[in-house]
Amino acid sequence: ALYDPPARLFAATDFTALGRLGQGAHGQVLLVHDNVSDKYTALKIVEKDHLHLSSYPRIFEEQLVGQRLFDCPWALRLEASFQDNEYFYFLSVSVDQRFAIRFQLNGLLVEM
Repeated sequence: ALYDPPARLFAATDFTALGRLGQGAHGQVLLVHDNVSDKYTALKIVEKDHLHLSSYPRIFEEQLVGQRLFDCPWALRLEASFQDNEYFYFLSVSVDQRFAIRFQLNGLLVEM
């Protein structure tokens, strides 16, 4: 299947952060609860203030690659990407609620 952009318009306020799954040089990945769909998912957040303007094309390239690999079984599926004045956001596939709870109980999430 080809990437089909979601009909929904996403906003950061749609999500409640449960904890940090990881952090990289330019952003962090959070386990979040989607308050609109009532699902759990990973959300990568890249702060714009920490990026040089010359890095923006790489962000857009990451979005494009995520769309192109949408149906690849070996790649993390990009469900949606959006931005606001402060951040770029990359939303991955939903996870089962039991998975999210297991991460919390086993201490695999970093407190926010």
